[in-house]
Amino acid sequence: MPRIRKQTTNRQTTRDRAKIHKKSVDNKRKTRKSAKKDQTWKSKKKQDPGIPNSFPFKDQILAELAEERRKAEEEKIARKEAAKAARQAPPQEEAEGDTPGIISLAGSVLSRSAPLTGTIEPLASTSAIAADVPDLIDTALANLTDVIDRADVICEVVDARDILGGRSAHVEGLVKEAEGRVVLIVNKIDLVPREALQSWLSQLDIPTFLFKSSLPSQPTAAASSSKTPAPSTSTSSQLSQVWGKEEFYKAIQQWSSEKQAKSQPKTNGKSKSKAKAPEQPPAEPLVLAFMGLPSVGKTSILNSLLSPNQKKHDVAPYIPTSTSAKSPEPKTKAPVEVEIDVNGEKVRIIDTPGWEYAEEDDSEVEEDDEEEEELNPEKWDAVEAKLAGDLLRRNLGRVDKVKDAFPLVNYIIKRSNHQDLMLAYNIPFFEAGNIEAFLTGLARAQGRIKKHGTPDLEAASRIVLRDWAHNTFPYYTAAPKSTSMEIESSVEKYDMSSVLEKCKAKKDLKKENSKGLIRFKGCEEVDKRDIILDDDYTAMAGPSDDEDEHEDDEDEDELEDDDEDEEDDDEELLIGSNDGEELELEDGPEPSSGSDIEDEDEDDEEEEEEEEEPEPVPAKKRKRVSLPAPAKKAKRVSFVKDEKPLKGILKRKRN
Repeated sequence: MPRIRKQTTNRQTTRDRAKIHKKSVDNKRKTRKSAKKDQTWKSKKKQDPGIPNSFPFKDQILAELAEERRKAEEEKIARKEAAKAARQAPPQEEAEGDTPGIISLAGSVLSRSAPLTGTIEPLASTSAIAADVPDLIDTALANLTDVIDRADVICEVVDARDILGGRSAHVEGLVKEAEGRVVLIVNKIDLVPREALQSWLSQLDIPTFLFKSSLPSQPTAAASSSKTPAPSTSTSSQLSQVWGKEEFYKAIQQWSSEKQAKSQPKTNGKSKSKAKAPEQPPAEPLVLAFMGLPSVGKTSILNSLLSPNQKKHDVAPYIPTSTSAKSPEPKTKAPVEVEIDVNGEKVRIIDTPGWEYAEEDDSEVEEDDEEEEELNPEKWDAVEAKLAGDLLRRNLGRVDKVKDAFPLVNYIIKRSNHQDLMLAYNIPFFEAGNIEAFLTGLARAQGRIKKHGTPDLEAASRIVLRDWAHNTFPYYTAAPKSTSMEIESSVEKYDMSSVLEKCKAKKDLKKENSKGLIRFKGCEEVDKRDIILDDDYTAMAGPSDDEDEHEDDEDEDELEDDDEDEEDDDEELLIGSNDGEELELEDGPEPSSGSDIEDEDEDDEEEEEEEEEPEPVPAKKRKRVSLPAPAKKAKRVSFVKDEKPLKGILKRKRN
């Protein structure tokens, strides 16, 4: 007899392990199900044990609690009586009997909401009603054309990281043709090294101001829940600082004095008249207009120039929220005019929405040209790069949530220095312009791996886009060496040396930022596309009727779908019964053969064709066979219990 080998391991078979796991899961599921069906009510809230009898001064504590309850009840009754008396009181008489309520309504709106001119100080304590009052919109500034005509100085605001990409040759040309004044405000200079700003100042062909606007010290609440870490205390203190404000104020005073000098009438010194000249009306204040692409900081600059007692305007959050991915819209939806005080002089500033480029008219393109364009892939690549650049410069909402992320990442990687990208994302060497190699290295470094070790290139591309959307992609553009801009000798130059001293050098920025600095190749020339100037922002700012009609159509479609579902359910209940009972017919012989059924069907069809009804009767109003409500869910189709009679009917029908 062979000797049985002694068991040397406690390892179980896979079948036993799976069986034990399955029984455990079933047992837990059964326990949870029984706990839900248990009628024993268990309160999760701990009951207050109250004041123990051994506690000293228990009677005094109970008396104090009773007194507080009594006072609360009296206050509640007093509030009810006051509200009742206010409802029964007669309405107050208005100043003008013809238009009751107009003056009081206008006064309440102006006192509660933000004023257009900024001369009225906001209230110290705002109520809940003030939050519901909408902001007033100046209909005189309906579009950008009205803004350009009204403004004395056009301030073109650009991002310091891409200066040429934010300028518009169309707007600058219109202002120069009208012999107006246009200046350039370079915002967000704290993100660019000092050396790059100095090179840009020497090559720009337009009067330039360097500026750093103040931002909220902390991001919004929605941003705190994102994966991107919040700024540190030192960073938040730097965000609240303002650079370049004094230099800009000096220029404003100079422009204001020039305007007042032009508006005053010229007097002849030789003629001496004893009669006093009539008093001249006060000169109109200087009007500035902030224009530029969305997300360049126009409203942030305006908030930096406002006094502490003036209301600040809403700006986009420092870190974009997840809700902005569905509706990426700028905060400023209509031009807003605000009055500020610059060392005793009144100045008006108009904040405008971000401009949009006009679409090219393709109606004049012939068929031959279209065929040539299809065969020319380079032209389509240029169009794709232009669209990607516009989307990234606007940076509205969550750019990383787009459906196709590769065109945007292609635009970023091709224009970024590949060595800086390697250091920023800690990836191995890749050739310049090789996008697949960069995304593969980034996916492996960040752990974005699919099955069988395949790198997830799409997830890696969204990492780059998330950094761009959250403003954690530290890029900057250097001034072109061979510039095509012709610098005229008459261009005004403002002293920005004190502002440049506050900017950090390239080495310091690299040390502070964990990703260092990435050299970026921006636009080589000023954008020459036309800007849409005639869009009515006052009409677009309010709710449109199309949205309401769209919602009504959706509600009607939902109601129609519900009615169709109810009709289908009614038909199913008519066909089926509980246990296969036979249907009772109102008239006619019992269907014993197939020929009888066919004859009845033909007669019914002829009668329906002969009768012409003017209006079709809805399905719900037709006569139905009355059946008792089934106790259980009815079966779909079951006419007869036994199958033999049904088989006999089918045989006779075939014969």
